[in-house]
Amino acid sequence: MKTLTLTFAFICSALLLNAQTYSYNADDFTTKSKALWEAAKKRFPGESGDKVAACGGFASCTKAVTQFEGGNSCIALDSEKIKHHLTVFNAGSDEAAAIATFEKMRDVIKGIVTDKFPQQQEYNSSFYKYMLYYFEFSHEIFSHVAKQPSAKIGLKKDGDNFVIEVYFVEPVFKA
Repeated sequence: MKTLTLTFAFICSALLLNAQTYSYNADDFTTKSKALWEAAKKRFPGESGDKVAACGGFASCTKAVTQFEGGNSCIALDSEKIKHHLTVFNAGSDEAAAIATFEKMRDVIKGIVTDKFPQQQEYNSSFYKYMLYYFEFSHEIFSHVAKQPSAKIGLKKDGDNFVIEVYFVEPVFKA
């Protein structure tokens, strides 16, 4: 599932090659992140728009109804029929500015998901400095974890530009 998500993210990243550099809007990012976190709990009702041709290994992909200002959002359905709301932001070529924006976004997500979803790191060579950060329900029993949504955020280097990818993922187990 991780490979499929990352492949789809690469396709969305390619769509942003000619996009302008994202200018962080705290109100827009916070409001829409909160809404998407709640929507993920309910399996993103009404969130899918027009079909997207390139799907990067997913069963199907559509344009997301909820679009972040300055980002490109997609809904992808993986082979296990799990929906991923992915938004890709072109953070520009300034490394320090891209990292600062990434950290602001990560802090917003951390504040939304509560302490029951601690920030964790995953080594992933696709991401800048090999780190993908994710927020997943903390419990020793997998079925409890699988009944909850998750969120991920990562920074990538794409040519001369940095790209921030934000994921909200519905629960694995359907209620």
